[in-house]
Amino acid sequence: GWGLFRYDFHDVTPMASDMLVSELPDPVFILDENDRVLNYNRAATTVFGKRRLTGRTIDEIAPELPTHFGGNSVYAYSQWDTDDIIYFDPHVTVIEDQHDIERGRLVVLRDVTGQQRRQDRLEALQAATQQFITAESDERIADLAVTFAERVLDQDGAVVYLYDEDTDALHATAASETLERAYPDDARVVDDPDHPVYDAYCDGSITVTDISDRDLNTLFPSLLLVPIGDYGLLLIGSCETGEFVTEDEQFATILARTTQVALSQIERERELRQSRQAIERRNEQVEFFDGLLRHTLRNALLVIQGRADHLRE
Repeated sequence: GWGLFRYDFHDVTPMASDMLVSELPDPVFILDENDRVLNYNRAATTVFGKRRLTGRTIDEIAPELPTHFGGNSVYAYSQWDTDDIIYFDPHVTVIEDQHDIERGRLVVLRDVTGQQRRQDRLEALQAATQQFITAESDERIADLAVTFAERVLDQDGAVVYLYDEDTDALHATAASETLERAYPDDARVVDDPDHPVYDAYCDGSITVTDISDRDLNTLFPSLLLVPIGDYGLLLIGSCETGEFVTEDEQFATILARTTQVALSQIERERELRQSRQAIERRNEQVEFFDGLLRHTLRNALLVIQGRADHLRE
């Protein structure tokens, strides 16, 4: 009775503490001195499987996790029921008794999957930037943009439309295979001002549109439209309605700006080549007229010299 009432064992605080650990979204493990699991919370069961975890070593449950306890490295775990990879930042607290002897460890695995994926996307974009810089044609740049949007941004399909002044239309220069199979050939050219693609290009702002009501058979009901300056537009399609989040829009914007810079570089190089060719043609013309003028003057002077000699005699 003294223990129960004097120290408030019936108070809400002990129960709330248990609920706090149990309801944490991050997996929590209590390990003994041999790294065997003594206790864990509900999130640990969700991530690491339905099997009973008590009595098993932490290395058996999460292979190579103990090697990440001492440093600042991130642990990557492939879920048991899917192919998805979750990234954790392990935080370890040593549990000691009254004699300062280590009796176990408290391990909290903070989920940093979102941060890691953002970092991976930025690193992939930095790596792709070099390829954008060395690209030698608009078609190659469009292919790189589609590849990045499809693989790195984890989207279902993408297409790059480039504007053609002669036809006043947007032409699909590069597209992923899924979009090529889903859309007919007449969708490769967009010249209707009321078309969502053309309207987003003219407006110059990012647009997320749902076309499931207009096209019931479409494979990509949700579209993310990102203008590439005056050069065209990047279209990213998703199989799920409302799939795009703010982060997707941010990275798509970065990709569109990178594509725009690469296209402007190609345009400047093209203008520079044209200017260089014009200068070379002018130099050739100057050399030709210079040679022609020298030849004409030489012939005229020879005639003058001949007549002068004749008069002198």
